[in-house]
Amino acid sequence: MDKKAYNLEFSERLREIMIKKGHASRTASCGVSPASLSKAVGCYTEMALRYLDGRSVPSPENALKIAEWLEIDPAYLLFGKQENQYPFPNKILIDKDIIDYTLKKIIPLIKKSNNELEIVSFFSSILSDVSLINMENDELKKVVDLAVKSTSFFNDKITIGSKEYGSIKATRKATS
Repeated sequence: MDKKAYNLEFSERLREIMIKKGHASRTASCGVSPASLSKAVGCYTEMALRYLDGRSVPSPENALKIAEWLEIDPAYLLFGKQENQYPFPNKILIDKDIIDYTLKKIIPLIKKSNNELEIVSFFSSILSDVSLINMENDELKKVVDLAVKSTSFFNDKITIGSKEYGSIKATRKATS
């Protein structure tokens, strides 16, 4: 799917959800309230209009804000329903190559973790999310890389002097 087609599908899905959630507008040309969307996201009305007419897709941060505001799954907002394409709701359909690749990528997380169930859950959620994306395997591998790297980023500790704080990847020496 090319970018223009994806943008249009996203905008149609966003407008449909907004109408279902009570954000319809009789006066707006797109049928929903760009002002309420811009307020929820914290962006200019012009940017909200770009999301609604298919000229742009929100950043991951803004997509998450929209999904939270509309009380929907961000994956549904970004990629749409998959129920009609695969009739088994508790099963996913994914290429074995992607499963192998994902397992290889999470090995360092398994070695670092004291909580195997957390890693299993993370692995399962990556596969579930990736199964919803209609892309070639090379592009899906980039999504897996991003997910694993972001988790690594948040699992590392910040060290200031001799103390560890939070969960942000950075190291800084204390200055006197």
